[in-house]
Amino acid sequence: MRLRAYFAICVCLLFAASAFAADEDGAPAPRFHAKTTSGETFNNDSIKGKVVLLEFWTSWCVYCHQEEALVEEINKEFAGKGLVVLGLT
Repeated sequence: MRLRAYFAICVCLLFAASAFAADEDGAPAPRFHAKTTSGETFNNDSIKGKVVLLEFWTSWCVYCHQEEALVEEINKEFAGKGLVVLGLT
């Protein structure tokens, strides 16, 4: 399971790096605002300079439910190192 977690992190970092590399004109990321079920808010300014894992789920998706434990494990392992995990449903 740990290997899957590291693989997932590497894939996320790869996508993040390619997103920055592809932005040659210096355009800012699209603005967003998110609020957790506990009331904590996130926006572009609050996550600036951090590594963010955006996980998109639907309530009816079997695969999404199977990923929940992996994403939670990644969050527990790397939250103290600056990773922000945002799961959107």
